Amino acid sequence: MKLSEVQKDDIIKIRAYTDDEEVELKAVYADISDEMKTKIGEAAKNTNFVPIEMVHDPKKDNTVVLFADVKCSLEALVYHEDKLYKFDEVIVPRANINDKDTIQLIVGNTPGVRYNRRNAFRVTVGVQGEMVVDDKIFNATVRDISSTGIGIIVTSDVKVEVGTDVRIQFSDSTYGFDLLARIVREQPVSENYKIIGLVIYPSKREMVDKYVAQKQLDMQINSTKKEEQKENIDLKG
Repeated sequence: MKLSEVQKDDIIKIRAYTDDEEVELKAVYADISDEMKTKIGEAAKNTNFVPIEMVHDPKKDNTVVLFADVKCSLEALVYHEDKLYKFDEVIVPRANINDKDTIQLIVGNTPGVRYNRRNAFRVTVGVQGEMVVDDKIFNATVRDISSTGIGIIVTSDVKVEVGTDVRIQFSDSTYGFDLLARIVREQPVSENYKIIGLVIYPSKREMVDKYVAQKQLDMQINSTKKEEQKENIDLKG
C-alpha cells in the first residue's frame, strides 16, 4: 500500500521515537482536491504522501503537534479497509495550499507493509528479575521478550497502573538488562499471579534486538541439527 492510497475514512496514527520515549499521535486527514494533490506532489517532487490537517497528542488534551524542529524518528500506522499498515521512516513537512493556509503531509519513500503489533518474534526467557517502580522493587519472573515488548509474571498483590513507567532488570547467561518500559496491559493467570505486558522504550532496544536475533539464530541452528540427526537415524534404520 502507498501513502497516496490513504482515504479520509482511514485511521491515521504517527509514532514518534526519541532516544528514551515513544509517543503515538493521531492524525486528521485533509480532504483536498485532486488538483491540489497534484500541485503539492509536483512541488515536493514526491507523490507518495497523505495530506493531513493536524496531528494531536491524545495524552495532552489533544495538543496540536508540529514536526519542523522535532529531532525524532517517525513512522505512520494506517488502518485501511480493516487492515493495519506500517510505513517506516516517514517525514511530516508542511505544504502551502494558498497564500495564507498550509497543511501537513505524511511523506514516505517506501510502501506500507501489513503490520501486527504482536507479530514480533518472542523469546521465552523464564528467569527471575525485578520490576522497579519509583523506589519500590518487586520480584518478577521474565516470561518472554521481543524487540519491542516484554512480559513478566508477578504476584497478584503487586499494584501498578497501566501507563506507568518502570524498570525491568534481569540477567540471562551472558546478557544483563536494565530496561525502561511502560505497562500496557495486565492479565490474571491464577488466584495468586498475573502477567504484566510492557512496551520497551527505544533507548535500550538495540541490545534487545541483538539478544532476540541471537536467540532466533540459536533456535534455527538447533532445529537444523535435530533435522540432521533425524535424517542420520533414518539412514541407519
